[in-house]
Amino acid sequence: MRHIRTILAFLIAPLAIPVGYAALCVIFPGNSGGSLSDFFGLTFLFSLFALPPAYVFELIFGFPVWLFIRRRGIREWYVFAGGGIALGTAYWILFTIVAIIARMKGFDIYAHSFTRYWFNPMGLWLDVPAGLLSAVTFRAIIFPWRSKKSPAPSAA
Repeated sequence: MRHIRTILAFLIAPLAIPVGYAALCVIFPGNSGGSLSDFFGLTFLFSLFALPPAYVFELIFGFPVWLFIRRRGIREWYVFAGGGIALGTAYWILFTIVAIIARMKGFDIYAHSFTRYWFNPMGLWLDVPAGLLSAVTFRAIIFPWRSKKSPAPSAA
């Protein structure tokens, strides 16, 4: 049962990123009103751009962090939140380095205005909350809430 929960956590946790971004866009819609259809459309749109790098980054960096945390027996929320913030920051640093190297090679990642203004993953304010949200969702799936009392031993 534990391995199934771990696999589900790795599959579901990155889904919190596009859902969170879409919820923010609907809650703070700017000039237009937010609706449920806007939410689903934005979730799909953000999924196209956010999920592939999220799953790759989770596999390369998140899995070793999870192995370390699991081996140490750590369950605290603040550890997972700090790990998510660290992984979001690491993603921002890595992507910034890639963008700088690409620019030095003559390739401009942000040549199109759509990517420059809407889907710019170089925003630290965008990547850190995404890592935090994903890590906290992972923690909620892997260690669901349990009562403070110890379960009574079975009579059998």
